[in-house]
Amino acid sequence: MLAALNETQFIGLAPKADFLLFRTDQNGSQEPFFETSWIAAMERADSLGVDIVSSSCVYGVKFNQPQFDIKPEQANGMSISSKVADIALKREF
Repeated sequence: MLAALNETQFIGLAPKADFLLFRTDQNGSQEPFFETSWIAAMERADSLGVDIVSSSCVYGVKFNQPQFDIKPEQANGMSISSKVADIALKREF
């Protein structure tokens, strides 16, 4: 909806903005590797000068391989993707 545009009226909130889409998962599966793919996408977006990032990824709650699942007591914001998101949030431009 952000980029929605009708010839006669604006529909979305940013219809003439440029967008980059980085897909960091595959076929809806949850593997530990995809967390590092998300980090790589964040780094790539930064290198391209992206101003705003919107992400809906949740990694680790339930992986396809249960031995990698994160238990509630481990969900403390210390995962590598949480740390990268914190760094990106604090970055000054």
